[in-house]
Amino acid sequence: MKEKVEVVKLILNHKCNGKIYLFGASETGKHVLKKISEYNADDMVEAFVDNNKKLQGKVLNNKLVIDKAKLQKILKPDDIVLITSNKFLAISVELKKLKIFNYLKCDELFIDYCYNYSEDSMKNLQPWEKAILWLENAMIDGEGIRATSSHYHAYPEVTGYIVPTLIDYGYYNIAQRAINWLLTLQNSNGGFTGIKGTNDQETEYVFDSGQILRGFLAMKDDKELKEKIQYAIDNVCNYLIASMIDEGNGGYIKQYSEDDPFIAEPILIYTLAPLKKAAEYRKRDDWKKAADNCLQYYINHKDFLNRKTLTHFLAYQIEALIELGKPEYIEDSMKYFEEIYIERGYIPGIEGAEWTCSTGNAQIAICAYLTGKNNLANKLMDDLEKLQMDTGGFMGSYGKGAEYFPTSEISWANKYFLDANRLRIQEWFNDNVDSFPVDINESNEEFKKIIEYIKDNMDIAEIGCGKGRFLKLLNSKFENLSLTGVDISKKMLEELPFCVKGIEGTLEHIPLETNAYDVVLCIEAIEHSINIPVAVKELVRITKEGGRVIIIDKNVKHWGRLKCPSWERWLDRDAMNSELKQYCTQVKCETIDLYHQSGDDMFLLWTGIKR
Repeated sequence: MKEKVEVVKLILNHKCNGKIYLFGASETGKHVLKKISEYNADDMVEAFVDNNKKLQGKVLNNKLVIDKAKLQKILKPDDIVLITSNKFLAISVELKKLKIFNYLKCDELFIDYCYNYSEDSMKNLQPWEKAILWLENAMIDGEGIRATSSHYHAYPEVTGYIVPTLIDYGYYNIAQRAINWLLTLQNSNGGFTGIKGTNDQETEYVFDSGQILRGFLAMKDDKELKEKIQYAIDNVCNYLIASMIDEGNGGYIKQYSEDDPFIAEPILIYTLAPLKKAAEYRKRDDWKKAADNCLQYYINHKDFLNRKTLTHFLAYQIEALIELGKPEYIEDSMKYFEEIYIERGYIPGIEGAEWTCSTGNAQIAICAYLTGKNNLANKLMDDLEKLQMDTGGFMGSYGKGAEYFPTSEISWANKYFLDANRLRIQEWFNDNVDSFPVDINESNEEFKKIIEYIKDNMDIAEIGCGKGRFLKLLNSKFENLSLTGVDISKKMLEELPFCVKGIEGTLEHIPLETNAYDVVLCIEAIEHSINIPVAVKELVRITKEGGRVIIIDKNVKHWGRLKCPSWERWLDRDAMNSELKQYCTQVKCETIDLYHQSGDDMFLLWTGIKR
């Protein structure tokens, strides 16, 4: 387990010979004071400093809360300002204007990792498995996902846009808990505030509300929450519309300081894609029109796609433009990323910097995959895997002079790394589509096993169908089969035979009806799943009661015998037996020889009858 870095020890290492002023009287500030008190050193702390006028003049934990003007008058050369607020950059700018330079970021002094882990339990996990585990453990009971490894409350905004990622990776229960919490936070006007326990809690944010809308939309078909979510969607959309100037022609009301060196107003276009999606869902042409007007305003904005903003925030704009069907605006930006990566071997976190932003890199990878620049995307993902911490998290930035959460693991980096990883797998199949066969011979050992369970007039679905070789051959052997193929790759689906209905989808989120198919096949596909237990559950879900699930895949005891992508996982006989027995009766496993070699047992076939 990573050791906790104690505040007091590090303050002493920084030769603090005077008094300490804690900038931020929030829960984090109080927590830091408590840790200092544990060392009987609370007399080192002179006062809290806070911009919240309601707190100024109050005494919290025996320390007076003062404002910046008072701090400027009383601060001595040996004193130090410890910024505990999550708005480090904005506060540092404020302090510099007051000619106060003796300050430190709390993250640099106190790191509270969000969970315990053992190196043994983590060493055999894939990078994306570690990343999802980090998020799972960053979920606070009764709340959502915490912002960083050093925050003590959940962050509504990131929780909102992490929900679709959780669902995509098969963690529906966690996503559902997060949505339940978010539903309790919505204000009467439909908007949402920032992090609980901070000054942000008192301010409604357009951007945050838009990201929470993404979470609601991802969960809109949930049977238990559908009515509540629909109501919440309507309210948050009305808030977004009400926050626009001149029906969107003037953009949103201004919420960002021009003094912030990293953020520019056009990041607000990242709210417009979910708004338009909600408009389609709720059949609101007025919402769509306002979103279109708002987009045009920001396209004409002086800071639109400005490279002097943090890549994380620049990538928000680029991804939004892709989502909104405006890829023509991003060509120069993507070309710049390609060129600067070739020149430097990394993408600067902000133009001219010698450090890189983890979240920005993950988002740029997403945009690169979506625009066919797979080479750049793959390099960025390889780099991120090297930067990933033992915990599965990512620091906000890496490199000389890193300024963006350089010593805290940030939850949104994991979200975008996981989203990029999903695209990486999808694009691997698209790039390698020519290597997958179109046809299969009826002497194939796998086919000979499958056909034993097929009868005429059956509804059959194959998940991870590729080009439909098995379904095509089944169709030739029977007169009246209804055949459906699901695959992650659009290019694979384009080559399906006419007899097969093709649908894009993943093993963890199969876009087919429950209890709909007599036989569900998964042939050499579950090895590619990012969540095998959830994949098995999904295969069973779409199978009719009394219907049959058939899974064929490589035997883990032969791992390494065949060339395969690094993220592929072969299967254990007993483990898959256990998974199927949760939902099926008559579960059995047979061996299948590779290349007709007797006793080879390269492949295993599992079957089960759905209860």
